[in-house]
Amino acid sequence: MDKEQIISELKATIQEAGLRVTDLFGESDLKATEVFKKEYNNAHEHARRIEKVLGEEREKIITLTKSIDEKESKIKSLNEIVSKTQVKQLFDSAKEARKLDEKEKAYIEKRLNTFKSEKDGEDLKAEFDKFLDAQVNDYIETAKLLGVEVKKEGEKKEDKGAGSGDGKGGEATDFTSPENNDLIPQ
Repeated sequence: MDKEQIISELKATIQEAGLRVTDLFGESDLKATEVFKKEYNNAHEHARRIEKVLGEEREKIITLTKSIDEKESKIKSLNEIVSKTQVKQLFDSAKEARKLDEKEKAYIEKRLNTFKSEKDGEDLKAEFDKFLDAQVNDYIETAKLLGVEVKKEGEKKEDKGAGSGDGKGGEATDFTSPENNDLIPQ
């Protein structure tokens, strides 16, 4: 009997019995074969090459991320510098439009350096307007706390009603009493 005939009979017998190679040989027997050793080494080398490439790519990603973060922080600081230079111009135009008095101007000018924005154009103007509103409100609150009376030009006196037309002056008159109101019978 030659070798090929023996192999074919063994294969036929194994298939008839429904056996697998692992049923006939143990793990150590299979690992000792040259085919297994070659495939194992190939797989191991392939995994090492992949891990090396992945490591290099991870390093590239880390470097690029750091570079992006540095550039974003630089852009942010430059935008703040640009917006600070524009703030003075915005304040000059706003103090005329808002008709701020000298005390309000001085109060807000001292706090202009606290305004920071990354925006530009109309967004910067809108954000600066909000800042000015907050500063004016803060000025009013601070003045009230210190007992200083703050009057704005646009504010009206408290309206106590219309005059009666009789020359007595309707502002201080209580019209709920019959002596001061001709329409209430006595």
